[in-house]
Formats: sequence, structure tokens, C-alpha cells
Amino acid sequence: MNKLLENAFVPVTTIKQEITFKDQATGKNVKTHVYVKPLSYAAALEDLQSIGESRPDAIARRIAYHICDESGQAIFTPEQIKGTANPEQGALSKDLTIELLRAIGEASSLGKTEA
Repeated sequence: MNKLLENAFVPVTTIKQEITFKDQATGKNVKTHVYVKPLSYAAALEDLQSIGESRPDAIARRIAYHICDESGQAIFTPEQIKGTANPEQGALSKDLTIELLRAIGEASSLGKTEA
């Protein structure tokens, strides 16, 4: 039981992740850093609130919740990600969306196996 309690909690921290995506205007690859809040109980609640929403809405909520500034404040809203906040600006690019989801998974240790 002590082992469970020692490893049961996810501290409220951000993890700096390097990402690379294609700039839609120039076609060139852009390398930068983002901050990510790892998956946690709070993230699970966000996911549960997404049940019944369309898949794009759930993905937008996940990115908006996890991608943040260094202090943990969101930098996107789901509406910005989907392109409904500013139709002239449009939605987040496919390449950036995939890269942000990868960064969330990596920061949350998804896909890692014990050696």
C-alpha cells in the first residue's frame, strides 16, 4: 500500500517538450518548445466531460487543457483549435495538431514500457 501511495499522485507541473511541425505558409519545418501538463485525475475529468461530443471537439479540449505556458495556463481555447473563434484564421494545422498530441503522450509517459 505504501508503494501505491508513494507513486499515486501527479504533481501539478509542466514538462517542456520539443516539437517540430510544418509551417503552413512557408512549407518549412519549425522546431520550437511547448509546455505540457501531464495526464492526471483532472485530465480524466476533462475527458469524461467530452463524452458525447464529436471527436474533433474532444481532441480540441484535450489539446487546450494540456498545452500551456510555463506556469500551467492554457494558451489555446478549444474554439481556437477548431477554428471557430476566428474563422478567418482557421483551425490548427494537421501537422501541429498531431505534434501536440504526440507531446502530450510523451509528457504523460504513454507508450513507455518497463525494461
